[in-house]
Amino acid sequence: MEIEIRRKKGTSYIFLKGMLELESISSLKAALQDAIKRSRATVLDLRDVERIHFSYLPLFCSAHKTSVLDGRLFHLVGFTDALRRAVMTSGFSHESGCCPDINQSCLWRAEQCLMMA
Repeated sequence: MEIEIRRKKGTSYIFLKGMLELESISSLKAALQDAIKRSRATVLDLRDVERIHFSYLPLFCSAHKTSVLDGRLFHLVGFTDALRRAVMTSGFSHESGCCPDINQSCLWRAEQCLMMA
């Protein structure tokens, strides 16, 4: 997995490329924690990701929840077929978000999974 981080006007953009395998999850976790701490908004771009290990889904969820609780924004870009399959087969897809998700921006709501591409 390759990670590229760009910052612009209070937003951190994290671009991922390649395969998101279990061995590289800690480096992405550190990048997400830093981006959320330093920025008002974080954008995670998965458009160039070829494969996603299901263990990344809770990490994405945690990043979103942390952002919501801190009054920050977290966006996922590139909801590819590979990610959609991982969400649907792992049981992450559901009808509503977690309790802190007052703005209904949960990454795994069924309608979000269908709309995002």
